[in-house]
Amino acid sequence: MALQGIRFRLDTTPDTNSTSELASAVNSSTTTIPVDDGSDFVAGQNIKIQSEEMHITSISGNNLTVVRGVNGTSAASHSSTSLDIFEDDSPTFTPSRMPDMDVVETTAYKGILQNQAYGGKIYTNEKFGKQLEFELNYTNLSSSDRSLLEALFNAVKGQKLTFQFSADDGSTFNTVRFTKPDLKFTQTTYNIFSVGIVLRQEVS
Repeated sequence: MALQGIRFRLDTTPDTNSTSELASAVNSSTTTIPVDDGSDFVAGQNIKIQSEEMHITSISGNNLTVVRGVNGTSAASHSSTSLDIFEDDSPTFTPSRMPDMDVVETTAYKGILQNQAYGGKIYTNEKFGKQLEFELNYTNLSSSDRSLLEALFNAVKGQKLTFQFSADDGSTFNTVRFTKPDLKFTQTTYNIFSVGIVLRQEVS
């Protein structure tokens, strides 16, 4: 299935004080969050106000357009102004071109079940056994897009470290790692590349 919202980050936890604060109260359904300085944020970040995490999709002046209640948190009303807003400050490694993706299940070990939906299908993770693998096939990548994937691979030391992957524009991030020891790019024409990568989800 073709994907429109692939995102790669090293860390999506909003653990850094942005120095901005909530400019006015918001209810649990609004998707526009007024802050006192919109320049403190970038689209694609996750932020946290009190116990709720949100994902920024766009910014206009001092107004953040967000997806509410992401990463297992719940949308809530925030009635106090001057609330601190925490942000993730991890770099992103997302090519501008979206891949085709297939989701497969690994071994058939019967462990602790955790169901997740991708592309209208339900897949089952099994703790210590069956896990999801995301097969991403990129075509017609520019040199700059290739460099992003190489930088991500180097940042996580290949297969050694986990990182964060989203298939839904950042509403939900999964902890994954590369399954192959290298990235094998094919140059299809001058400075245009293709590559296939496989990510395995870590089940906590």
